[in-house]
Formats: sequence, C-alpha cells, structure tokens
Amino acid sequence: MPRSRVDATVAALLDDTWIDEPSGVDFRGRLRERVNREHEVHRPIAERQIGGRLVASLDAPVAWAAGPAGTLTMLDMHAAPDPTEAVALGRVGGWHDPRIDRVLAHLDDRERAVAMAYAEGGDGMTWRLAAAAAGVDPKFATRVQTKLQREGRKLRERLNAAAGTVTR
Repeated sequence: MPRSRVDATVAALLDDTWIDEPSGVDFRGRLRERVNREHEVHRPIAERQIGGRLVASLDAPVAWAAGPAGTLTMLDMHAAPDPTEAVALGRVGGWHDPRIDRVLAHLDDRERAVAMAYAEGGDGMTWRLAAAAAGVDPKFATRVQTKLQREGRKLRERLNAAAGTVTR
C-alpha cells in the first residue's frame, strides 16, 4: 500500500467529524469515502496527472544545452509575466537574472546604452528620453524597445521549447 494511502487512512480515522456520525451508518463505506478524499490531499504532486500527463514540480532541475547559466529549474524556464523592459529595470538595483544578459547580448553598443539609460532612469524615464541621454536620435528609441521585446519573446519561446511547454 502506498505511503500516501496509509497517511490518508490515518488522517481519516483521526478526523473529528466521526463524532457527529449517527450510529448504524455503514462504517466501511464512509471510511472508504473519507480515505479517498484524504488520499488526494496526501498524494505527492509528482503522482498527479492533468490531461493524462504527469505534473512536474516547478523546482525540478531541467537539463538543457543553452550555455553556462548553471542549473535551471522549470520555474526559471517559464517566462516572467513582466515585459522585458520591466525586468531590465530590476537589473539595475542589483537583482540579477541570466535571461536579461542573454537578451542584452543581442544588442549593439548604442542599443545597449539606450536600454541601460532607460533602466537607470527612474519613474519618469521614457524611451525617447533614454535615447537622448545615450546621445542618439530619439526615434532610435522605438527601434531599441521593439528589439528588446522581440528578443525577449524569442528567448521565452526557446526556453519554453526546451521545457516542453506551449505558450501563446
């Protein structure tokens, strides 16, 4: 008998709701129902299925050949809900995410200067102001913003493909 089933049986028997049960109720049938309910709670996540496929833990390490970023987990492989530029803002404060470096590696020096000016600019910074601060034409800012979004999207697609998931 699996350990989760034993734990479910113990939990069902120790449950206080037995006190309120009327006498004469089919004990075995009620116990079986309670054990089945408790078993769902005690069953490890790795044994669960959704749509006929096993559920994997987000903390599970993922093997991939995308560079020397170290061991990544499923959680690392899934894209952040924030747009690329919002993640880039977090980098300046000392927070480090290897995905940011991978996106910034696709920018040339002028584009990187605009992106870093935007990231370091604070709340009132716009892409046009960042371009001006970097010493380039303000119209160049649209190109940098679009390229960052495109490179972030491409990285997210590659990471999701490596993790075997589908995104929209």
